[in-house]
Formats: sequence, structure tokens, C-alpha cells
Amino acid sequence: MSKLRKGISSGLIGLVAVSFMALSVQAGQGMGQGKGMQGGRNMPTFSDIDADADGKVSELELNQFRAERMSKMAAEGRQLKHAGDMPMFADIDTDGDGFINEQEFTAHQAEHRAERQKQRNR
Repeated sequence: MSKLRKGISSGLIGLVAVSFMALSVQAGQGMGQGKGMQGGRNMPTFSDIDADADGKVSELELNQFRAERMSKMAAEGRQLKHAGDMPMFADIDTDGDGFINEQEFTAHQAEHRAERQKQRNR
């Protein structure tokens, strides 16, 4: 492996580790507040991710929510087998305004559910 590739890999691992540590300070914020995180369902609601409850989700809020959720799952010993399949922020922010609104979020989740159902039916 080249030095550049090793450096990039180490940098990404370090970034994820720092994100997990930073989020441990914010533990509890945005988790389990909405219907989607209760009752055995695994999909978060918009309010679970909208940490400051301003009606829009920034890229930072989404990344913090994801890191916190992954950290919690790892601490519970749960597998993170689909972590690499998460959509990019821009894939959800369809109007390109730099924020995800509730309509964009709902549309993305509906697409995600439909794709999962299609995969189950194969």
C-alpha cells in the first residue's frame, strides 16, 4: 500500500474515531425521540436527526446522528454491515439548498423502504 493511500486510510479512520468521541459528549440528543426509533423499528424519524429542532437537518447534524447511532450499535455489539451503504447528504438534499427538509427526508425514506422490500422479494 502506498504512503498516500495509508495516509488517507489513517486519516479517515481518525476522522471517524474523533466523530465518535465528540458525539459521546452529546449522548442522548436526538436518539429515541421519534416513533421510528421505538418499538423495534430501526429507521429514524426526521425529529430524531434534527437535533436543534429548527425544521431542517444540516450535513453536520446528519453526520453527528449517524456517528452517534453507529457508536451506540457498536457498543451494543450489533453488526454495522450496511454502514458503507449510507447515502451521501447530497443524495437526500434534492433541492441542493444545503439542508434536508422533512419532505426530502420522507421521500428518501420511502425510496429506501421500497428498495429494501424489493431486495427481500428477490
